[in-house]
Amino acid sequence: VSFEGNYISSTTQDQVRTDMVARTLRNFQIVYPMSSPETHSFAALITTFAIGEAAVDGKIGCSGSLKVSGPITVS
Repeated sequence: VSFEGNYISSTTQDQVRTDMVARTLRNFQIVYPMSSPETHSFAALITTFAIGEAAVDGKIGCSGSLKVSGPITVS
């Protein structure tokens, strides 16, 4: 699973890097905002996490990937 976002240096985002280095298995959710929202829940390892350079508008991007471990629960 790949993801992108804006890096804001929050405690949660900083924990992503720590978990990647320590190979900590964490629980994640992806919520699909359809007419009937669907949530996919799963455990995964963070395999990559990178912080981009600051852009002209002041936003800093980040991206990463997860390796799913075990079943995915759909609700």
